[in-house]
Amino acid sequence: MRLLAAFAALVAGATCAGWLVAGTLGAAIAGASALLAGGCLYRCAARCVLHLAGATPVAPDVAPGLHRLVERLAAQSGTPDAAPRLYWLPGEAPNVLATGRDPAQAAIALTPDLVTLLDHDELTGLLARELACLARGDTRRGDIAAALAGGLMLIARWPDHSRHPGRSDEQDRIVAVRRSPGRQDVGTVSRLALASIAAGVVHAASSAESVHAADAAGAQMLSDPLPLARALAKLAAGNSIRPSYEVNPGLAHQFVVAPYIEESLRPLFSTPPSSSARLQRLTRQALQPAVNPG
Repeated sequence: MRLLAAFAALVAGATCAGWLVAGTLGAAIAGASALLAGGCLYRCAARCVLHLAGATPVAPDVAPGLHRLVERLAAQSGTPDAAPRLYWLPGEAPNVLATGRDPAQAAIALTPDLVTLLDHDELTGLLARELACLARGDTRRGDIAAALAGGLMLIARWPDHSRHPGRSDEQDRIVAVRRSPGRQDVGTVSRLALASIAAGVVHAASSAESVHAADAAGAQMLSDPLPLARALAKLAAGNSIRPSYEVNPGLAHQFVVAPYIEESLRPLFSTPPSSSARLQRLTRQALQPAVNPG
């Protein structure tokens, strides 16, 4: 509901902007274009998320054990004919995300180092959690929000990453200093506005209870929450320092643990629950059978 309200606000904003520029006709064109873009976004959100994340397909012969594990877990979850496709994520910070509005589009993307960082039980618990996330339908609204917010952040950060191919980093800094203060101020305000809108979309699609429920469902699939808890602790530690490859902040809520986000954007894109709260929930889930009478 919150995501629908955020999308309605974006359509209303586009309509108002069109009216200010070209009157009634402009409002009609802008509103219709926003609705059409929303429909396309709904159908192609999963592919947009994978593209924005820089994911590449994992061939079965490259990681046969990983494919067999995912197929076994998919059969265990009740969807043997719809095992999600596997993708590699760039960068060295260990993480994983699930995407897809239905079994036909379901995909799991993970960093290659994750396979060596975690032991078999931890990796199994983590993948079971992502399959539970897909089965619960959490990725449907998350994909749309990630595609929209990720696209806005791509636009917002484009001036920072665009560079003349013949110039060095030092020459780029000199060019930036020579730009007029007025143009710099307008660019800063525009980027902040886009980042704020993207963060609002992310928060509209995020829910602490959904995260906890997916954790509990994944742990229940294996009848042991502790491997998932250990995996989450390792991933949280691995994403606490700045990596060489930084994730688009608009996709942060799709990852199993929050990736590193630059300090200036962290207050905008930090979503609950915290890693410590998730570990406490999983620990209580593991101890529950022992403290209940009988």
